[in-house]
Amino acid sequence: MIAAYAAAAAIRPEPRDARMLVAEGGGIVSVTPDGTRSRLIGGAQDASYSPDGTLVAFARNGDLWIANADGSGQRRLAATPNVDEWGPAWLPDGRSIVYTASVAGARQIRILQLPTGPSKRIAASNAEEYSAAVSRSGKLAFVSTRSGVPVIYVAQLNGLGATAFDTTPPATTFTIVHDLAWSPDGTKLAYAAGLSLGLQHRVPLADLIRPGLGQYFVPNGHTDDPEIPRVRSAVDYFARRLAIDWLPYAERAELGVYTLTERVHQASTWITACELAARRSAPPAPRGGWR
Repeated sequence: MIAAYAAAAAIRPEPRDARMLVAEGGGIVSVTPDGTRSRLIGGAQDASYSPDGTLVAFARNGDLWIANADGSGQRRLAATPNVDEWGPAWLPDGRSIVYTASVAGARQIRILQLPTGPSKRIAASNAEEYSAAVSRSGKLAFVSTRSGVPVIYVAQLNGLGATAFDTTPPATTFTIVHDLAWSPDGTKLAYAAGLSLGLQHRVPLADLIRPGLGQYFVPNGHTDDPEIPRVRSAVDYFARRLAIDWLPYAERAELGVYTLTERVHQASTWITACELAARRSAPPAPRGGWR
C-alpha cells in the first residue's frame, strides 16, 4: 500500500480549483466550471480532492478509501467493521485526513496519518464531535454538542484550543448543524442547519419524528449517507437522521430506525440463529457414519 500511495503522489497535479466533486446516483461525479460532468467513483460518498489535486479521499460502506484523481487505483485505507467512517477532509500538507467516526453509536473526530495510520481521536469531549472541515491556512472546524446543543468550534489541527466560532450565537438555537465548509480565505464558514419549533415547545422528539418516517414522494431512493442508504422521501430522510443523531437506542428501536453498525449486528445475529436452527433440524447421522 505504501508503494501504491507513493506512485499516486507522483502523478502530475491537476488544477486545484478547476472542478468540484458532487454526489450523484450513488457515486461521485467531477464537475468542471463549464458544467462538464465525469463520473469518477461508484458506490461512494463524501469525496474530497487532496491539496495538490492528485488524490481523492472518499467514504464507502462505512470505511475510508483513497483513489487517484481520475478515480483509478481505489484502495481502502483501513477495514473498520465495528466503526462507521465518513466525511474525510485533507490537512494542508496532504499527509493526513480528518474524518468523523461513529464508535459505539457516538460520533467523534479522528485523524489518520497516510498511508496506513495510525488513527487517533482529536478534539475530544464527553459529548459528540463531527463534521470536520479544514481551512487552507490550517484551521480545524467541527460541530460539538459539548455545550448541550450543536455548536461550531474552531481549533488547531490537533484539536487543541477549541473555541466557539460564532461569538454572537443566533437568537434561536439550532437543533441540527452539519456539512461545514470554509471560505477560500479561511475567515468564514458555510454550513447547513435546522430548527424545530416543536422542540422549542417541548414536544418529545420521537413524537415529531414518527409522522415523517416512511412518507413517500419524489425525490426518493438512494442517498449518500452511509447510515441511511435509502429513503422514501426527503421527509423520511430527515426524520431518520434526527432519530439517529438525537434519540437513544430504545426510542429508535421502537421507531424501527437503526444505525449501520446496529443493522450489521442484527443481520449477523439473524444468520447465526438460522444456522443454529438448521443444525437442530438436521437428521442425525446413522451410527457408523454415512455410507
